[in-house]
Amino acid sequence: MDKVDAALLDDILVLQPLRDHPELAIAECKIPAMPIAACFNLNDNDLAVKFRKFIAELEESGENAEMIDRWMKVDYENSYVDVEVPVSGKPFRVMVMPTMPPLNYMKDGDYAGYEPELIRKFAAYVGRPVIFQPVDFGAIMPGIITGKTDMAVSAISQTAEREKMVQMVPYFESRPVYAFKKHEDASVITGAALSE
Repeated sequence: MDKVDAALLDDILVLQPLRDHPELAIAECKIPAMPIAACFNLNDNDLAVKFRKFIAELEESGENAEMIDRWMKVDYENSYVDVEVPVSGKPFRVMVMPTMPPLNYMKDGDYAGYEPELIRKFAAYVGRPVIFQPVDFGAIMPGIITGKTDMAVSAISQTAEREKMVQMVPYFESRPVYAFKKHEDASVITGAALSE
């Protein structure tokens, strides 16, 4: 098996490896940020419109930036905020892949991370209970298209190809970074040097 000297990863998904492996380092690269979006069925405008308005209000108030700052750090586990979610009314279903801390993961049998907090706040905003549906990433698009779920969040990049299949409402941007093993004898490597 060949040795890997560096990997290109999303900044949000490199936090757990950095915490678990202090011998790793990251450097910026010149690849543009990618919008991360919630997905909705093309025929279900109501929930998508409400989510778009909800995100706009969070952006305007600065609350989304506060949540991102609180969750997107190596010591994210103390970032949990309890959000009161309605218990009556018609629930909406949200597919998630809870294996990507700090974005979306399981903690003490409950969904934790930036995305579950965002969805709970949305549930409170629309006054409806929420049902999280844990799935593998490959089940998300078929679940949205066939109506097995009402929406999905799980670090889903907004692409033109996906927008042909589902409605996408961006709520976050992910920036690619290089991850590499630190060497005592290595000089400092900058993002500019890595991307040349």
